[in-house]
Amino acid sequence: MSWISIRRIVLHLVLLAGVPAALLAPAHAAPEQLPLYVGYADPPLSTSRPDSLTIQLASALSAQSHGRYRFKATQLPRKRLLVMISDPAWKGVVAWANPAWFNDPAMQRYLWSAPFMNDTNLVVSHREHPLDYNGDIRALAGLRVGTIFGQRYADLDPLFRDHSLQRNDVASELQNLQKLQLRRLDVVLIQGSSLPYFREQLPDLDQWLYVARTPRNSFQRYLFTGRRNPELMAFLNAALAELARDREWQALFDSAARR
Repeated sequence: MSWISIRRIVLHLVLLAGVPAALLAPAHAAPEQLPLYVGYADPPLSTSRPDSLTIQLASALSAQSHGRYRFKATQLPRKRLLVMISDPAWKGVVAWANPAWFNDPAMQRYLWSAPFMNDTNLVVSHREHPLDYNGDIRALAGLRVGTIFGQRYADLDPLFRDHSLQRNDVASELQNLQKLQLRRLDVVLIQGSSLPYFREQLPDLDQWLYVARTPRNSFQRYLFTGRRNPELMAFLNAALAELARDREWQALFDSAARR
C-alpha cells in the first residue's frame, strides 16, 4: 500500500473521530535563514554599531517577507567575500554593492536588484596640503593614496600598476584617515555616507580634513545574489519597492546621502 493511500485512511479515521481537519495540515515552514553580507568595515554600513544600516536593512527585509526569509547582517572582509561569491552555489545576499566593483558591469554573473541608494566617493586630504581635485584623476599622480585591502579601483588601478600612484592598503577608511592625520598619506578615498560617522569618531576632523568639492565619482548601490536564486531576487525587488514608499526608511538613506 502506498504512503498516499495510508495517509488517506488515517485522515478518514481522524475525521470520523471528530478531530478538526486544520490540525492535520502541515506546520508552516520555518523562515529560510539567509546572510545579508556587507564588505565594509566602517559605519554606517558595517555591523559594528547597533544603528548599522545593514542591521536595519536585514530587519526590514525580514519583516517584508512575512516569515518567508530571515536575514542576518553578516560582515566579511572583502577578500573573503570575493572568494565566497566565486562559488556558483553560494547562498545569501550582498548589500550596498555596485556591478562595477564585482567585475559584472553587464549584470550577467549575478542577479542584481534595482538600485536603491545613491552615494559618492570623496577625495580628502590634509588642510596643510589640500588637494583641489577637479575630476582629473591624474592630479593624484605621485601621491600616497589610502586604499582598502581587496578593493578594486577601476580608474586608479592602471596608475597603481605603473607606479604613478602609491597604493597603501589598510582594513578600513577610519584607519586611512588616522594615517592622513599623521601625514603618512597624501590622499584618502572615503564614502560620502560615512563622513558624519567619522566626525563622531574623530571630533577634531573638520579642523584638519580638506574635502575636495568635486567627488571622485557618484554611484548607486544595489543588492545581488547568485543566479540560481531568481525567486529570492523577485522578493528583494518587491521589498525594496515597498521600502521606497516608507518615509522613515527613506529618511535613513537621505540623511546618509546628505552628510
